[in-house]
Amino acid sequence: MDYIDSIRTSGVETTAKKIEYMASDYSNNRVFYSVIPSKSYFINDELKNPFDYDLMHKILNENIKSATYIDIFDTLTLTDYYVTDPHFKQDKTDKLIKRLGENLGFNIDISKNTYNKVDNFIGQHKDKVYDISGEEIYYLTNSFTDNAKVTNIMGDAYDKVYNLDKLSSKSPYDLFLSGPSPISIIKNENNNEGKRLIIFNDSYSCTLAPLLIESYSEIVLIDLRYVASSLIERYVEIGSADILFLYNEQIVNNGEMLKVIFN
Repeated sequence: MDYIDSIRTSGVETTAKKIEYMASDYSNNRVFYSVIPSKSYFINDELKNPFDYDLMHKILNENIKSATYIDIFDTLTLTDYYVTDPHFKQDKTDKLIKRLGENLGFNIDISKNTYNKVDNFIGQHKDKVYDISGEEIYYLTNSFTDNAKVTNIMGDAYDKVYNLDKLSSKSPYDLFLSGPSPISIIKNENNNEGKRLIIFNDSYSCTLAPLLIESYSEIVLIDLRYVASSLIERYVEIGSADILFLYNEQIVNNGEMLKVIFN
């Protein structure tokens, strides 16, 4: 189980102000934000120092006026997450993706994918518990994921959606998009309609983005932990893309790590 610190109001306020600052700059775009719960959320009432989710949402709601909130907390359960890793399972994101689609305007049925199973997956917790057991991990494929081309700017040079070599690395969850990168661009070689999505992300979106690509010509992931906002225009054309700020609550709670430059 992953436990998080008590709420840091200053950290949440910083996140909210940074999202609002950037969202207000994209006034010609459709802009959304959402928060991904950690596993601790599902046992929060049992914790000695529970996290104040109501206060977190209140701070975000009061400070973010230029983006529409998408609530996804009820689309996940504790069993949708790995035991050996803090992330959720890609094959358990159907309700989450449906909720995003209801707001962003797409309809994706992940059950139509091919479910590829890998045994003996041990995620980030393998360094914390000596005798931890492996578990199953699934990655989902279709004609869009098979043909998509990935460019990780300042990151891994591998250009496929799934990097199976990462399963034997120190960070096996990097199977998805080769792991976090300052900027990752996924091009859908089967869709030239021009619809684009930009996600300001953390590592959780590496799991989601491959399943969304069928509805877009291009999805861009921008991780502000690793690249300053002032550098985005060097690598990414925002244009008319839809924009989604999608962060795990631990990022929200520590907004100082987001490299947003206020002009």
